[in-house]
Parts: sequence; C-alpha cells; structure tokens
Amino acid sequence: NGNDFDTKVKLFWAFGVYNYKADEVQILHLTQASIRNAILAYIDDEDFGEPQGYDLTIKRSGQGMETEYLVLASPPKEPKKEVAEALQDLKLDLSKHINGGNPFESNAPF
Repeated sequence: NGNDFDTKVKLFWAFGVYNYKADEVQILHLTQASIRNAILAYIDDEDFGEPQGYDLTIKRSGQGMETEYLVLASPPKEPKKEVAEALQDLKLDLSKHINGGNPFESNAPF
C-alpha cells in the first residue's frame, strides 16, 4: 500500500489510577489482552465487581515474546484518605491522552 506506518487498529484501555509506588494519579494504558481479560474476570466476580472498590496489582515477568502478566486483586476495602482525595475531583480528557496531550489539563466531566 506504500504507507510507512502501521494502519491496524489496536484495542487499548486507558483510565486514571492511583499509583502507590509513584504516590500520584496516573493514566494506565493497557494493550495486553491478558491484563484486560484478568480485570474483566474480577469485574464479573460477585466478590469484587467494579474495580473502584479494590486495588489491582499488575506484575510482569519475562521479556519480549516471553513476557507474562499476573493481575492480583486485593480484598475490597475503603481507600486511604490521600487516595480518595486524589481521585475525588479527578477530571480527565482521555482524547488528549490519545492525541499525545496532557489528559490532566481538562474540564472534562469524566
């Protein structure tokens, strides 16, 4: 086709999360189907449900084509005060994330 770029559409999820290691809100951008499927399994589990009520930890092992991800959910509990405050008024414009901008500079309603 003569194009120098990949034109395939690639499914991804992007959403705001609180990263405990960085101690801040960040955008999690997921392309890996194994991680998305693991999160969906927790969402479908009646003991967990929507992930706003519990923490998820994603662990990576291996490299290249041997990379594997493990998604672990912590039991549902009330968030720590600083986490709840950081997420309470969070407004993101994920269209800016997709287009290479800053999604935190936003008046978006989500």
